[in-house]
Amino acid sequence: YRKLAEHALEKLGGMGGSAWTETAVLPGGDIDPMRVGAFMDECTARYSFLPRPAIGRMVRAYGTRIGQILGDAQGLNDLGEHLGGDLYARELEYLIDQEFVHTADDVLWRRSKLRLHLDAAAQAKVTAWFDAREKSAA
Repeated sequence: YRKLAEHALEKLGGMGGSAWTETAVLPGGDIDPMRVGAFMDECTARYSFLPRPAIGRMVRAYGTRIGQILGDAQGLNDLGEHLGGDLYARELEYLIDQEFVHTADDVLWRRSKLRLHLDAAAQAKVTAWFDAREKSAA
């Protein structure tokens, strides 16, 4: 897809410049592949209130940006409403602020595929969270 996008930009009048994407990393993807395990250990120690599988999911999804989501949280209560599984409101706020998420489906399908791992009740909670947020903004 990277090559296809570069080619398309080239056809649009050189908007892409050089093939810079070959060496660019995605946001949060600046983890040395040889240090992923160590980074997971560091995150697990720093956020010991979260189970390791939750840390693993977040590291895979957000890389070094996990700190932007969890920040100075000292416990689960600092992450806002629990929406099911290991998903909390603070992660949704991050996704809205940083990753162009607007709806529950954006989170559950487009950005994370969490719909495959959350039961119907949890999915409904995510939808209700977005509905309540929209109503409070109106």
